[in-house]
Amino acid sequence: MPCWHGPSQCQLAHSEVELAVWRAEARGGLSRQELLQLSQERQRQRQQSAQDVVPAPNLQVAIYCKACFIALSSQESFFKHCASLGHSQMISGDTTTEWKHRPPPHSRKAELWFCNRPDTCEYGTNCVKAHSVEELEEWLMRAEEDKVMRSNIKAQGLMSYREHLLEEYRQSSNEVHIISEQVDDVSVTFDADLCVECVETDADLKWNFQIKTEVTASYKYCTLCC
Repeated sequence: MPCWHGPSQCQLAHSEVELAVWRAEARGGLSRQELLQLSQERQRQRQQSAQDVVPAPNLQVAIYCKACFIALSSQESFFKHCASLGHSQMISGDTTTEWKHRPPPHSRKAELWFCNRPDTCEYGTNCVKAHSVEELEEWLMRAEEDKVMRSNIKAQGLMSYREHLLEEYRQSSNEVHIISEQVDDVSVTFDADLCVECVETDADLKWNFQIKTEVTASYKYCTLCC
């Protein structure tokens, strides 16, 4: 039942805490002025403690590229870095061996052959076949080293998604599961003709692609290969 006199005019205590304070004052063991000063001092200490607290920084886990010696702030930026030309050159460059002959056309040992007409070959230095026994031996050696290097790069997670996709494509028994021109329940539209004629050098050609799925897809990645 509410008090008719109000808390400031009533002669009776309105709480157990107020009654305990009155009794302490009556016994002479408590001064209300000292209590107010102590309360104000405690309040100032709390405010000062709140100001002294340094907010925790917004910590972000950095992803470190061991090949390029740089740290990336997110998984997305790391994927973009692995797809860059600089990263590809860094992980594919071999600075430990000084080779004497042309670089091999590819790294598939089973498809490296010796040219039948090395002295009269019309392709010259552009020939995809070795023009000497020494060159063929060097190509085979470089192909083997490339295989080992790719294995190490893949194990360390430094291979770009494009290279990883091509690696799966080469090793897959059914390539259509890796790369396909058409996927069920998926449609791709674009805003311009894909076949254009351009006579300018270093011209920038851009297309906007839109990918739609008919059902809820569970694809991990979707890549457009041009």
